[in-house]
Order: sequence, then structure tokens, then C-alpha cells
Amino acid sequence: MATGREVPAQFPQATLGGQKYDIRPLPIAQSRSWRQSVKEPLQLIISTVATLPDISLQDLELTSIVGLIQHIFTTVADAPDIILGWLYAYAPNIAEDKDRIEATAFDVEVAEAFAVVVKQVYPLGRLASALGGKKFTTS
Repeated sequence: MATGREVPAQFPQATLGGQKYDIRPLPIAQSRSWRQSVKEPLQLIISTVATLPDISLQDLELTSIVGLIQHIFTTVADAPDIILGWLYAYAPNIAEDKDRIEATAFDVEVAEAFAVVVKQVYPLGRLASALGGKKFTTS
């Protein structure tokens, strides 16, 4: 471990169930491992949601509606719990408070906390800015 390294005084935060938690960055090797563990399931969730066609349910046959609902359900129904598990894996300080979080937090708070993690793990806006590219905002 490097010596003389300054640890940031403040980390990005997320609020879960009314309590704020620091989202501390992981070292490169741990971050890489975490990214690999979420890559395939996250791609499936995103691609399913992104490729949903604009359709009128009134124009579909019942069997088509059932098939569409089954496809969506099997892909994204557990997404909030999957994302919460990824959040616990990335941020042990949040995982330590699992019981309280699951009793008081809302799914939208989990999604917002996960977005903070994604900004840490995929700092694309900072990279593009550092390379002289377009300035990105992530707020």
C-alpha cells in the first residue's frame, strides 16, 4: 500500500431510509472484480428496458401480451433486489446496515445510490474531460 497517500476528506454520499452513507471508491483490482460480476446481468436489464417497443396493448392478441409480460418480468422483476445486492457488494458500510435499510429505504433510493456507485466505477465524464474532450456533468 502506498505511503503518504491522502485519503479524500469527503466521499460521494447516498441516502437510504433517511440516513446518509459514504460511497467510498474501491481499489482498482476490487473495482475490476465488481464490474465483472455485474456486467452481464446489468447488460441484460438495460438492453431489455431499452429495446421495449412502443406498442399498444389494445392491438395485441392475449398470447402476445402474456409473452411480452413474461419476458419483461423474468428479466427486470428482480432488478431492484439485484441492484441492492450489488450495492452491498460494493459498499460494505452499507451492507452492515442491511436490516435497517431494507426496513426503511425505498427502491428509488437504492437506484440513486447505485447511480453514485456507477459514477465511481465508470468515471467516463472525468476521463473525457481529462483527455480534452467534451465536458460531461454527472449530477
